[in-house]
Formats: sequence, structure tokens, C-alpha cells
Amino acid sequence: MKRPPLFTQLKEEGRELWDALKTPRFYGIILTMVAGMLLITATINALVIPNKLVSPGITGVSLILNYLGLAPSVGVAFLALNIPIFLAGWREFALKHTVLSILGVGLFSLLAEVTRDVRVEQPDRLMTSLLAGLATGGGAGLYLRLGATAGGMDVLALIARKRLGVTMGSVFISINVVILASSWMMFDINTLVYSGVYMFANSWAVERVQTGFSQRRVVLIVSSKPQVVAEEVIRRLDRGVTFLHAEGGFSGKESRVIFSVINLMELGRMKDLLYQTDPDALMTVLDTTEVIGRKFQGWEEQGFRPTRG
Repeated sequence: MKRPPLFTQLKEEGRELWDALKTPRFYGIILTMVAGMLLITATINALVIPNKLVSPGITGVSLILNYLGLAPSVGVAFLALNIPIFLAGWREFALKHTVLSILGVGLFSLLAEVTRDVRVEQPDRLMTSLLAGLATGGGAGLYLRLGATAGGMDVLALIARKRLGVTMGSVFISINVVILASSWMMFDINTLVYSGVYMFANSWAVERVQTGFSQRRVVLIVSSKPQVVAEEVIRRLDRGVTFLHAEGGFSGKESRVIFSVINLMELGRMKDLLYQTDPDALMTVLDTTEVIGRKFQGWEEQGFRPTRG
């Protein structure tokens, strides 16, 4: 697909950015970024640096440069590393995303300097690694779930994918392997292990906060009595249902698959209902990351103000 002329593209993206600036959600994102990055930078200065741990991504590279004495601080190194990355890849993202990313880099670097003298009592290294990973991952998850970012690896990985044909996952893995190997060569095997624990806890916390501890389940039911089952779900569970039109792969018969979203507490009742209504039915239960809509979380709770017809 041909890229639109630069001026036209910037004009359209500038209009999108201007519209975003007029919404409370945009400033909510910024406040969330401040809170998340304050937690991250305070944790790095209080727990990560004193224990010589390394983080994933550009933050990890910044820590290594700081440990080697090649940068006066993590904040300065993080800012210096992100400048060439943004110069190389600023056109790969929409203007709104670029502005938020630049703001994120600036906030991270500033808060890393502000929290440089934060110190806490150090538990044992294993507990420190776990706590640091949960805190930094939780802080990152806060703003990542709203679509914000602190630049760095995201931009670098996208450039590699578009210009070199390298998958984004390969870029993330390669850089993190180099970071862990550097930790081993600079310190010892114990530091490598604790850094691995820290990275694992960080990754787990990012995913949990970003996607939430979802209690919702998608239920797909193939039944010879779809109308009866659907009516019972509506009556007994007070949940909506949708019919998906399908065709049997072996029989070739057309059928209606029941699609419904329920919470975890209702799963047992759904099984009981289905057993009583059609014990020969096939039920598939799927985990969800997030459910937004009627009877669940509304758009307003996500910070949006949808246009009403």
C-alpha cells in the first residue's frame, strides 16, 4: 500500500492529535504514565541498582552502561539511547503515538534523576528480585494497557521488522539475551540468575496488569437444541447469547453455534444448565483478556466517551 504524502499524513495525524488533546482520557494517560514511571524509576534506584540486576529492553542496556561507568546515570543513558532510535523510526508511528512515546522517554529520564537517592532496606537478593520485578512490571502495565509507551524496544523492533524483515519477537529475545550475557560477564552466575528472576517477575506483572485478572469466559456451544439452550441461558443466567452460523465438517449440515460471555462464578451453573437441557451438546470454554460492553465493563470506565447515536 502506497504511503500518503508526508504533508498530508502529518496533517491528518495532527488533527487526530488535536482531537485527543481535547479529551480527558489523554490527560488520564499522562497521569498514569507519571504514576507508573515513578514506581519503575524509584524501584530501579532503590532495589535494582544496589543489587546489580539488569532489566529487559533499553532500560537494561542503560543499566549496563551505568554499571560500566559509561553513563553518569540510568536516566541519562535511557534518554541518549532513545534519541537515535526515535530519529530513525519516528515515521513508523502515528503522530499521537510518537508524542506520547517522546513524553514517556522524557518522563522516565526525569523521574530516574529525581529518584536517584531513594533507598530502602534490602531484603535477601531473591526477595529483592521478585519485588523489583513485580513493582517495575506493575508500573509498566499501568500505562501500557492505555496504549502509552516509553519508546525504546517497541520502536527498535518495528524498524527491524519493516526494514530488515526481522520479527519483533526475535529482536526482543536477542537484546535480552545479550543483556543477560553481559550481566554474567560483568558480575557472576548468581547475578545472572537473580536478574533472570527479576525479568520473569517483571514480564508476569506487565501481562497481569496490562490484561487484568480476567474472570470472564467465552462459551461456545454446539447443540442440536440451540434455541432451547439459548432461552435457558437468557432466563437462568441473565446473559445474552449470539448465534453463529456454522456448518458441520463431516455432516455438511448447517447449525447455529451459541456464543455467550459469562463470569467465572457462572461457569458451573452453565454446565449444569447445559447438562439438563442437552447432555449431548459440545461446550468449549475460552479465557478472555478483556470484555467491554453491556453488563460488563463500559467504555466510559475505559476513559472513552463514545458518540451516542
